[in-house]
Amino acid sequence: MSSKMADAIKQLIQERGISVDLVKRTIEDSLLAAYKKKYGVVDNAVVRFNEETSEVSIFSQKKIVEEVEDPVEEISLSQALLLNQECEIGDELLIEIDPKDFDRGSVQSAKQKAKQSLRDIQKNTLYSEYQEKLGEMIIGYYQRERNGNIYADLGKTEGILPKKYQSPREVYHANDRIRALIYEVTKTPTGLQIILSRTHTDFVKKVFELEVPEIYDRTIEIFKIVREPGYRTKLAVYSNREDVDPVGACVGLKGVRIQAVVRELEGEKIDVLKYDTDSKTFIKNALSPAEVSQVILLDETKKQAMVVVPDNQFSLAIGKQGLNVRLANRLVDWNIDVKSESQFAEMDLSADTKKAVSALFG
Repeated sequence: MSSKMADAIKQLIQERGISVDLVKRTIEDSLLAAYKKKYGVVDNAVVRFNEETSEVSIFSQKKIVEEVEDPVEEISLSQALLLNQECEIGDELLIEIDPKDFDRGSVQSAKQKAKQSLRDIQKNTLYSEYQEKLGEMIIGYYQRERNGNIYADLGKTEGILPKKYQSPREVYHANDRIRALIYEVTKTPTGLQIILSRTHTDFVKKVFELEVPEIYDRTIEIFKIVREPGYRTKLAVYSNREDVDPVGACVGLKGVRIQAVVRELEGEKIDVLKYDTDSKTFIKNALSPAEVSQVILLDETKKQAMVVVPDNQFSLAIGKQGLNVRLANRLVDWNIDVKSESQFAEMDLSADTKKAVSALFG
């Protein structure tokens, strides 16, 4: 009996992450519930564990009286002397109760209460643990797929990688290792629900933190990330030290760092560019990898800008289905109108625009 209890408690602690105190409290509550169901009261019940928490006993604390009126809380002197020869009237005795004395209904009720309590404790313990990890990276292993959603084994529990949070580039198979962001942690009637993501920009940030020590220690800071998952990501960075090139550090020697990030994102294109407080410079950088000839700020209040690029760079600046310029717009928070040099030369510019261009070139 004691060996079984010790093993059960050890299993609850190791596999479910439940503390010793919570397990003991659950066992105690269950025994007290069985005691109350049999005797109608619980005030005089005492539960004790041995030092190794391998054995538990329940006692009935009874007062020694001459004439017993309440057999649940009182014991006669003659009966008490059989248990302890030194006792006298007015003393209190702890009399051990054999759990076998509880009727089957009481035991069953206690078991159900214990199971429910342990489920609740486990849910709350895991909830607190994963709530603290919200926004962090975690590694899981592919278990199964249902309706496009992937269920991953996280060790103590299961995580869900919804289809909408999967990159269109990714394909998974049984036991595949999946690195993802803990995006949402909620309690549900059926248990804990942990939502994972590989599409959010914070996931990209965490990957860069893993691959670029200067980002992790904040020598280099990420100003902003914009992304079209599976297709392209733009990352604006700046350095807190003049002797550290933010873009070079992210790319790494011979591109080793950026290649590691690209592999994690299954080949997604990544543009790492330098953030600049000067709007023109930042807009120019944002259209990377295209070369830019001119940046004209048409309306700073409305944040409207025109960018002129060489004819052979126009398609690159726009990007496939307008993706490059669309991401650049989001990154700099300006509305960018891209023109080739030929288109710009043929334009009938307004007086205000001409003034802007004239001012630009002096």
